[in-house]
Amino acid sequence: MKSVNVKFELVNGGTPLKQAHYGDAGLDAYSNVNAVVKAGERLVVPLGIKVELPHGYVLQVCPRSGLAAKKGITVLNSPGIVDSGYRGEIQAIVMNHGDEDFIVKRHNTRICQFIIQESPNVIVDYGKIDPNTSRGEGMLGSSGGMGNKDKFINTLAGFKSVF
Repeated sequence: MKSVNVKFELVNGGTPLKQAHYGDAGLDAYSNVNAVVKAGERLVVPLGIKVELPHGYVLQVCPRSGLAAKKGITVLNSPGIVDSGYRGEIQAIVMNHGDEDFIVKRHNTRICQFIIQESPNVIVDYGKIDPNTSRGEGMLGSSGGMGNKDKFINTLAGFKSVF
């Protein structure tokens, strides 16, 4: 198993990360505030931790499956991206999709998890794209049986635009 050393700094009395089992991808992060996330609302939750990622790595702030399944709690813009150059306190944008307010307890609520992955430097190369693949230019849902572009657009006709 490949390993990488990542330096974390606890700030403002933050709580150490928790890795439930050796080799688990996720490092559970704790809320560093007491708060209430009302049903149907979102809240930015400080986590009391900073990170110094090696170049070529990214930290993703992801939801915890148990909170999502049991309480409807998730992380918006998931995964939240922390680039290797960022040195500020990490925060999670928490959304309550549940029917009840969710109480967040400082040092006690594992609110999200961190996933650290390699992230190559991307060299952008513009040019003509080859559409000859098994999927081609199939849009959203095309790999799940929506079929062609016209059928997909007709399906979307019933949805209200937010723009």
